[in-house]
Amino acid sequence: MCLRSEQRPAYPGYWSMPGGHVEPGESLIAALHRELQEELGIAVTDAGAPVTIDDPTRPTQYTLFAVRAWRGTPELLGDEHSQMMWVSIEEARALQPFAVPEVLDHIEAWLG
Repeated sequence: MCLRSEQRPAYPGYWSMPGGHVEPGESLIAALHRELQEELGIAVTDAGAPVTIDDPTRPTQYTLFAVRAWRGTPELLGDEHSQMMWVSIEEARALQPFAVPEVLDHIEAWLG
């Protein structure tokens, strides 16, 4: 999980998953690869089928991928996030505030 930096326009100071916007003409999978390279310095090598959810507080949709494998060591790059940590699903549910808690339901389903 990543803590969004306080200066970010969307969800400042909220916990979330790394990722971002799809650029014009960019596919969802290309955006996933670009965003995780930019934010964490990793190259995705295996990602599951996407799931799309709506943000109940904003007119926004989010597409989630279960990234199962990557090259590189994840580290925070740039100023988008101020913290990053690996957590269990139970620990993730306790993180407050969390940008879009519905994301955690999908992560839990992926974990089985």
